Amino acid sequence: MSCIAGPTDYCHQARLATWLTPTGSTPPGSSSSVLPTGASSSSLLQGRPEILAQVHWAVEHEFATHLEDFFVRRTQRYYRDANHGLGALAPVTSSMAKLLNWSSAECVAQRAEYRDFVTLHQQWKKATVVVDG
Repeated sequence: MSCIAGPTDYCHQARLATWLTPTGSTPPGSSSSVLPTGASSSSLLQGRPEILAQVHWAVEHEFATHLEDFFVRRTQRYYRDANHGLGALAPVTSSMAKLLNWSSAECVAQRAEYRDFVTLHQQWKKATVVVDG
């Protein structure tokens, strides 16, 4: 497996880009490049193992077409991050926009839809529980 030279353990991060595919799709073989052309081994969220190259993988190999799809089903950031991946919204949107040819209006709409999704699915935390009996 080829690795990216650098001051940190990019080889480990590059492996994560291909191995952390929770949907079960097959990562590239050992003879192919670890990171797709144009993909980055930059971390999505401080202290988390996910890297920007996972956006490329999700779009190109798992057919992710929406931010919600990426955060909820492809990387499970919605479930595993206390802030539901909102801290990585800007870089993920930027990468998906390049890969999917989104307009700036589409980027705004995608970000708003994901924020609305997070807000809606967190409403239960504000609910009042009434126990009869």
